[in-house]
Amino acid sequence: MEIQVALESRTLTLPDEALNCNTLEESILRLALEIGCEVMKQTLEQLDGQLLEHRAKSLGVVNLRERTLNTRVGSVRFRRRCYQDEQGEYHFLLDELLGLEKHQRYSGGFLRQGLCQVSQRSYRQSAEELDQQTSATVSHETLRQWVKVVGGKADEVLSAQVDAVLERGEVPGLPGKIPERLFVESDGTNLSVRSEGKVHKAEMKLGIWYTGWEPRYGMGKQDTFQLTDKFAIGGMYSGDEIRERLAVLGELRVGLSHVPELFFGGDGAAWCTSLAQDYPQGVFHLCQFHVNRAIRRTFGSDHQACRELSNLLYRADLAGTQTFMASKIYGTNGTVREKRQKLQGYLLNNWDGIVGWQRVNAALGSVSHGHLGAMEGNVDKLGVRRFTDRGACWSVDGAHALAQVRLAWQNGELNRTLSWLTIKGRRVVVEAPEHRAASRPAGHHFWRQVRIPALHIALSKPWQMALKNIRKERMP
Repeated sequence: MEIQVALESRTLTLPDEALNCNTLEESILRLALEIGCEVMKQTLEQLDGQLLEHRAKSLGVVNLRERTLNTRVGSVRFRRRCYQDEQGEYHFLLDELLGLEKHQRYSGGFLRQGLCQVSQRSYRQSAEELDQQTSATVSHETLRQWVKVVGGKADEVLSAQVDAVLERGEVPGLPGKIPERLFVESDGTNLSVRSEGKVHKAEMKLGIWYTGWEPRYGMGKQDTFQLTDKFAIGGMYSGDEIRERLAVLGELRVGLSHVPELFFGGDGAAWCTSLAQDYPQGVFHLCQFHVNRAIRRTFGSDHQACRELSNLLYRADLAGTQTFMASKIYGTNGTVREKRQKLQGYLLNNWDGIVGWQRVNAALGSVSHGHLGAMEGNVDKLGVRRFTDRGACWSVDGAHALAQVRLAWQNGELNRTLSWLTIKGRRVVVEAPEHRAASRPAGHHFWRQVRIPALHIALSKPWQMALKNIRKERMP
């Protein structure tokens, strides 16, 4: 298909004063956007003319109607033909060809660009940036509504995948390639949220998985690394909700339960440590940053005590740690005693994660650069930088929707997320129906070996625990 575009000569107006490279570039950009809008308009109207020639004979032309569409080159106003069929229904063939809905005022590219902007800066700043980049005006409230729709759809699809596996018992299909080694880390950050006229704190939970490290730069300093194959998930979930989503999505994308070597990292929160307990091959690694911070906050300027306790922990000396903490608690009272008892409980309750330091180093050596701990920096990148601006206050739903959009953008899956918007009323299928269906053998008694997802994605739902108990009773 070829489109002939006729452009008239245009005059480039430059400022008489303060002419520099920046003002020159701005003037040329504005002219380029004007030309782009004209090209878009002529292209759309010529496409509509070609549809007129190839339309079905039962469609009669009623009139020409105008429509405005915000695009990446600017706001385009064009005319297209309205048709009427034999049943009296009206059609716009150009709209149907381009997939434009009745009241849609923006293109898919413009929508994506707007979502990329709000993933990095405030809604008002994003609206101003879009106006400068495209000359198409959009309000900050419109951007917020886009986030609610797209973020809600992303969460709806993920919830459907979780329900398919954990509620309907569908076996998740495995990916084409399962990594030999996988690291899963989780953490949270507190946001200021408003509900019922009151401001309080709520935790946004985040989890990432990755397969290892690689040099960030191909040349120069080689002591700066980045994560390989990183994927993030999170939002205003409860502990059980994010565990379920990490488990199901991890199974679908990387075959989590089939990975030979699994290393889990966390700060000791119950929902973080329980992730490692779901997988027999998993090794839990307590975040050393949080441990060292807790030690410094407890003993303050007593550097000798900090070093002595740290050495005991690095050697995984449980008896020595208990003796040391007992000696430091004895004879104290008040706030000092409470802090030291709290530190003692934190260390002993997460002792498996401290033992995990030695297991991680033994298994990986220098590959792990001494320890896990990528989550702390990723919480800052994925959550803190966008959600904890000074004076920012969120609704729980608004923060959750923006988290889904931001993580889709960070994961490089924003296009895939936007494609879900065109799917209406279609249930998410984890595995093809022909793979799920099984023919029952003849006779009343038979034995058949199958995989039950609940026994591999070992979460703590009551019916899952009952299935495990049945399996243990039946096993010889």
